[in-house]
Amino acid sequence: RRLAEERGIDLGRIKGTGPGDRITKDDVLAFEPEAEAAPSVEAPPSAPEVVAGERVPLTRMRQQIARVTVRSKQEIPHFYVSAEIDMTEAMELRRQVNADPADDGARVSVNDLIIKACVGALKKYPKFNASFAEDGIQMNPSINVGIAIAQEAGLTVPAILDCGDKALPQIAAASKDLV
Repeated sequence: RRLAEERGIDLGRIKGTGPGDRITKDDVLAFEPEAEAAPSVEAPPSAPEVVAGERVPLTRMRQQIARVTVRSKQEIPHFYVSAEIDMTEAMELRRQVNADPADDGARVSVNDLIIKACVGALKKYPKFNASFAEDGIQMNPSINVGIAIAQEAGLTVPAILDCGDKALPQIAAASKDLV
């Protein structure tokens, strides 16, 4: 009630999601007056064009989602899902690339293949190459991939910069330089 009062929201306008349709704190935080006026059956708006380097302002809803997500990552235990992948063809590609006598000495590792696959995914789905900023989502213009490297002093995560247009041997050379 106090939160709704602070925000100038009439509790009668909020649909509760708690037990017995009670209004919860999250309901108040997620409430957007302009959203209630919209018809309930509406075609989803088309996604706006993603522009590299652009900072997209967050709606109040997305700001709350970001706050809750960050808080959950800090406060709630997580679990991770893994999957088995048949790497037979990838390993054959690696063997062929490493057998080429024209290379510059940087041998392609399995890690390099994974980096190249991640770059491909980020090029296909550029919204995943973004980061949360206090006032919006920063759409990053280049693809930089960090590699976790264990050292005696601790873990460091240097990055291979501008991976978007790098060929596999170039990624291997950059990875070798980082290590």
